[in-house]
Amino acid sequence: MFLLDKITEKNYFKIGFFAIVLIILITIPDFENFANWSFNSSVDFLNLFNNIGSNYKTSSVVICLLIPLLIYGLLIRKAYFKKR
Repeated sequence: MFLLDKITEKNYFKIGFFAIVLIILITIPDFENFANWSFNSSVDFLNLFNNIGSNYKTSSVVICLLIPLLIYGLLIRKAYFKKR
């Protein structure tokens, strides 16, 4: 969120993210059940890639590590190395 705010030169993303997290924390009655449901849903999502010849470990590395690294790299480049 900090990188998006730096790119846009406004604080909308930090404020919006904080508000969403606060609302979720306040409105969820049993956070442990929510966390377990969320984890099981992500496992089901990653297992969907078994249909195309991948497995859980490979899918989790690509989805949870490589794609975020690529996105962070692009955002850092845009935030700190933009043409002046």
